[in-house]
Amino acid sequence: MSRSSAVAVAAALAFLLGACSKDDDADTGKKPEKSAAPAPVPVSVSTVTRKSVPVRLAAVGTVEASATVALKARIDGEITAVRFTDGSPVKRGQILFELDDRELRSRADELRANVQRDRAMAANQRAREQRFRDLREKGFVSDDAWLQARTDRDAAVATLAANEAALAAAQVSLSYTRITAPVSGRIGRAVLQMGNAVKANDAISLAVINAVSPAYISFPVPEQRLAELRTRLAAGPLPVTATPTGGASSIDDGRVTFVDNSVDSATGTVRLRATFPNRDEALWPGQFARVSVTLREDPEAIVAPAESVQTGPKGAYVYVLKPDQTVELRPVVVDRTEGPDAVIASGVAPGEIVVTSGQLRLTPGARASTARNGSAAKSP
Repeated sequence: MSRSSAVAVAAALAFLLGACSKDDDADTGKKPEKSAAPAPVPVSVSTVTRKSVPVRLAAVGTVEASATVALKARIDGEITAVRFTDGSPVKRGQILFELDDRELRSRADELRANVQRDRAMAANQRAREQRFRDLREKGFVSDDAWLQARTDRDAAVATLAANEAALAAAQVSLSYTRITAPVSGRIGRAVLQMGNAVKANDAISLAVINAVSPAYISFPVPEQRLAELRTRLAAGPLPVTATPTGGASSIDDGRVTFVDNSVDSATGTVRLRATFPNRDEALWPGQFARVSVTLREDPEAIVAPAESVQTGPKGAYVYVLKPDQTVELRPVVVDRTEGPDAVIASGVAPGEIVVTSGQLRLTPGARASTARNGSAAKSP
């Protein structure tokens, strides 16, 4: 048999076998098998609710001292003692530096002796003038003698007043040899130590005191909220909560005490200042802190878990679980986030069920196997 004849015979056999197979399928009534349906996607869900949620302004602020004082000498002199430890708390009136006071003390002693002398002389001249007044009325001394006695009295009184003023000035200068704390707070390091000479009102400060109790936090808010802020402040104190950087807990005893008188045109914000008692010194000058200002309560807020909200090319969306256990992609408008909750302005309604985890494996119309509150509930 030739090669071409063998190929023809093989093709004919293959055709006959295929025809027999189709006839067998027709006789038995079998249908071709279809591919299996995709398995439901395991997800966690939660229910959209309506509840009262506070309306807050959030910002990042900077802690400031309620008072900052740079200590400087008011007279020339040598530092003879430093009466504090660097970085320690100090009380108002506490002696911090002592300067050499020997020369000023001697001058004050001299003036004090002069005042005592002048008081005696003034008293004597007063008595003399009174005697001359009596003798003049009796005709024993002339008017000129009485006038001279009165002039001597006035001169003695004036000399006494001048020396009393000089003594007071010397005592003030002497007090400058004791540099005290004008406010209570925390003092920094001593820039100059004992033995250094200082000059009056030198450019270099001896040390700096920061009053940290109370403490301020300065922070910006958008100018769009200024009108609401002013209205709220007119109604009463505006509470502020702060969480300092690295702080384990929030501090919630602050109050807004200052609103700047102008809006920063470069940033479109207005600066506010909150005052905190800061008795435990949890706030430190220069530190950053997250600030939250409670404006009011929104009693009818529509709330969904913040983790249910995803962001896509067209904005925020959630997956809504329908009664037939399929999911629908629903665009939403998020008004704000409050802790673990997202306040929804539009897109979902109270009672609807949204997916909180497993969204990455979902597509619109996909079936889901749900778990609520940590316990699995298989879809029927």
